Amino acid sequence: MLEAGKPVVSNTLELVRQRFPDHQAISSLGCGAVLNVPVTDARQTLGSINLLDEAGRFDRQQALIVRPFAALLALAWSAEIPEAKAGGAGSTSGGLPMDS
Repeated sequence: MLEAGKPVVSNTLELVRQRFPDHQAISSLGCGAVLNVPVTDARQTLGSINLLDEAGRFDRQQALIVRPFAALLALAWSAEIPEAKAGGAGSTSGGLPMDS
């Protein structure tokens, strides 16, 4: 998913076991399906939106629904926010104004 930049639907517990080394933690939460949707800009994959639910929950339609949210997240993630630069790496506000 990260390299191809395409959503991945793992809709059965067997697929979750095959694709995720932490499948035991996932199944312990009662989840048997995972939907991964990449967050990409024009150059690269920045991360992913990962949704978990019961087996059989996700299909390609849900992936299509999530993609616009991933695009908005990519825009926000890639935006150059002057306050974020001023705050530096240790800033806890993430460049957002905080009440005193």
